[in-house]
Amino acid sequence: MKELKRALQTFCYLVLGVILCLLISSLLSLIPVNHSSKNCSQTVTIFASNNGVHVDIIIPTDQLDIQLKEELSLDSTMQYVAFGWGDRKFYLETPTWGDLKISTALRSLFTNTSSVVHLTGYKKLSGNWKIQSICPEQMTLLNAYLRDSFSYGDDQHIILIKGAHYGNNDAFYHSSNSYSVLFTCNSWVNKGLKKAGVKTAFWTPFDWGIMRYFDSQS
Repeated sequence: MKELKRALQTFCYLVLGVILCLLISSLLSLIPVNHSSKNCSQTVTIFASNNGVHVDIIIPTDQLDIQLKEELSLDSTMQYVAFGWGDRKFYLETPTWGDLKISTALRSLFTNTSSVVHLTGYKKLSGNWKIQSICPEQMTLLNAYLRDSFSYGDDQHIILIKGAHYGNNDAFYHSSNSYSVLFTCNSWVNKGLKKAGVKTAFWTPFDWGIMRYFDSQS
């Protein structure tokens, strides 16, 4: 009887802990930072897309850092590049939600794991993407954040994961960051926006914590 009572108490504590974490995460996602709009004579537009869970930040290729663009060897027909980030094993072994294993999800959440940058090229604008206008100097800071997210080899070039891709318009690269429950795929996007001085959440693991600060296309 005592063992059953102890097990029930442990279960209740776990449930309460999850609820508390969700409440705190939701609250922090609702707190905006960089909310004072910058005045700039010219603006550039960035985009964000999500699949209901994960956010990609999308940059027009003509706004990409020149050195980074050369490193990525982008197809000249690609007008936009989506940057995603996340747990290496989750990304490479879970191309669809049907491939998701509980062990992979738990490992990525509760341990510090190696990560990858995922790039997808697009030839045209999608009407499903949301937009935000930023100043050129903010774009420079965002480019620096993206550039620093890659791992570099001894030759100072970013490291492509050969043979890893979902289709013919994407690629994976080694990343310099570690994935954890406190620094998720969406936290990575949010941190980049914060560093660039772009309006976003104080901290968020949720896609909506980022997307709520972007506008729909008119």
